[in-house]
Amino acid sequence: MILVTGGSGYLGTVLIDKLIESDFEVRAVDIGWFSDGWNYLFDKTVQSKIANKDELQLYRGDFRNCDATIFDNVDAVCHLAGLSNDPMAEFNPAANHAINGLGAVEFAKKAKENGVSVFIFASTASVYDGMDRHMSKWEDANLDIKYPYTASKLYAEKELSDLADENFQVVILRQATLWGISHRMRFDLVVNTMARDAATTKRINIVIQKEEKYHCRPLCHVEDCADIYVAILNGEVLVNTDDNVHRYNVIGENIEIFEVGQYIRDVFRRRHHYYIMSDYIVADKVRSYTVKLDYRLDKYMTHIIQDEKNINLNSLSDYIVSKSHNELYYPISRNIDWLKTLSTCALITNGNPPLPIE
Repeated sequence: MILVTGGSGYLGTVLIDKLIESDFEVRAVDIGWFSDGWNYLFDKTVQSKIANKDELQLYRGDFRNCDATIFDNVDAVCHLAGLSNDPMAEFNPAANHAINGLGAVEFAKKAKENGVSVFIFASTASVYDGMDRHMSKWEDANLDIKYPYTASKLYAEKELSDLADENFQVVILRQATLWGISHRMRFDLVVNTMARDAATTKRINIVIQKEEKYHCRPLCHVEDCADIYVAILNGEVLVNTDDNVHRYNVIGENIEIFEVGQYIRDVFRRRHHYYIMSDYIVADKVRSYTVKLDYRLDKYMTHIIQDEKNINLNSLSDYIVSKSHNELYYPISRNIDWLKTLSTCALITNGNPPLPIE
């Protein structure tokens, strides 16, 4: 049994599909803020029961308030739950640390106490932000953390590493900015947002830093990221068995953001006959860094933007063009906007315990 927290999220819904396809039984825990992902999982749970399969168990509630029964028969945990970007962290830094930092560590302690053998933690490649952007970073780079989101992730990384032993393997995945289609779609991610804007406004906003036109970001398709989790759970990746802590940079490519805009413009012009303009917006702070990919993960990175045939951007553009304006701009597709509409400052520091959906 694989326990997935944040199961109804952008990555979680994609990961759960892939785990079930790989014949894993899955227990998903989610607080249920994002109804599109939650409804998808609920429908999937109902369908599995109709088919007389116990492949997906669904629990709704705050992972921090779980009891020991949540770990019954669980072999591994994929911990995805948390506030997922800088705007959410800066909206409430205390809640961010309570969830992404302290909450993750306490949850891992409970997992270890209850016999879980593998704990996979969704960290972020943005821990490398602020370092020399012209040098790609390996997992052992010395880090200079400046922002609440990355600070909470790095705090959890350190504490989780201290928990690791021969019976409790800790895997830390420093994930690049994700993109692509999900059952819980997000349009606060740079590639998805640029593609949406291209379709709806015929313009792409490219944010640049003062006096600096070009900036680079590591990107990863959401399906490729999910494939890494499945590969680890299948024993395809962990080769250094002498070490109980495993860190991996999870990226598909390092690419200049203005190049992303060019690829998106080309796809919409060729495929949908849209003529797209680019606007450059100057900002005081812009993320710009590159990251090294572990060679053991390279074969799983099959969806890239810099593809001669643009196959992957074709799918994203087709998906966006098929949606209504309201669907593309509904606040639920932007995490910080939806968080504000929920008025959840109190909720995110005092969530309900997870309960099974029967």
